[in-house]
Amino acid sequence: MGEFFTSLVVGVSVLVSAALGPFMGRDASSTPRQMPPKERATASTTVAVPSAAMIACVGTAVNTRESSLIAGQETLSASINSAYEARAGALKTAYAQTSAEGVRSSVKSAWQKFQSSTKSAQTAWRSTSKRAWDAYNSAVKSCKAPSTITDTANTTLEVTGM
Repeated sequence: MGEFFTSLVVGVSVLVSAALGPFMGRDASSTPRQMPPKERATASTTVAVPSAAMIACVGTAVNTRESSLIAGQETLSASINSAYEARAGALKTAYAQTSAEGVRSSVKSAWQKFQSSTKSAQTAWRSTSKRAWDAYNSAVKSCKAPSTITDTANTTLEVTGM
């Protein structure tokens, strides 16, 4: 009885192989495909060792960038605060009026001016940020330093969308 099942299993596997062979890229008479051996990289890679001058150059570029970004954020913050103060004053004046039409018109104007002011502040910030990063990238390129000593891998943490 055991021989019967063994021959049955062998027969079924031959039939399955014959039926599925064309889909597996071979015919029934061919031998199973072997996976190619894994290739190993034989080329040696050299990593530049940063000199003290390179490190100092990158450090200067980072300090310049950070100073520009801090100044830009201070300007943005002052501009946004100014926009809020102007809106508060305009809304206070709007609600001091006695007619509904006067209030509505003044409120609309206050919000439009606020939107315009904050949009200008945000545009100025994006421009400042772009200039700071462009200057940094240019300076780092001239340092000829390896990327292992730059902090550009962390740029995704930068404040955006302002």
